[in-house]
Amino acid sequence: MDGHASNVSMCNQLGCELKGDPREPLQTSFSHPVTGEKLFVMMDACHMLKLACNMFQAYSPIATTTGQINWRYINHFNNVQKRDKLDATNKITEKHVYVENLKMRVSLAAQTLSRSVSVALRTMRDLEYSQFKDFEATDKFIERYVLTYRFSQDHLELLYNSIRASGGWNNNSSACQFQAIFCV
Repeated sequence: MDGHASNVSMCNQLGCELKGDPREPLQTSFSHPVTGEKLFVMMDACHMLKLACNMFQAYSPIATTTGQINWRYINHFNNVQKRDKLDATNKITEKHVYVENLKMRVSLAAQTLSRSVSVALRTMRDLEYSQFKDFEATDKFIERYVLTYRFSQDHLELLYNSIRASGGWNNNSSACQFQAIFCV
């Protein structure tokens, strides 16, 4: 499920606590109204990755107990790469820095919140580029999303993508079409 307000509201009405106090753990389950079984809500990793990256860019700087999470480090990094003609084996480009028209691109979010960017930013700090002083909170933020994304890559999403691709232009296969594609 994506993080759309209507979906979050529905989950909260069913008994989840998805928009509570950010210092408290989320309640991601509710009881089935008939059977009483515990049902869990899972957010789509791709949507959450894009949301995290968009939030990082739009609301920067973000104050934390360990410092500020700041998009300016991504911007500085891109500028240093261009100015000094560095190839830091990452994919950060203007598209990653100025995301206004590309907010829905999972690939840009994944590349921005990647281990290679985290390592490159640390390298800039270690080389004593003054723009990268005090970036530790940003580094922790990026590393946290790198780990979360790597461990929660949605293999079902990959399966559904291949099934959708088999359906040609039809993104909404009928049950019969799905069965025919799935059995191939």
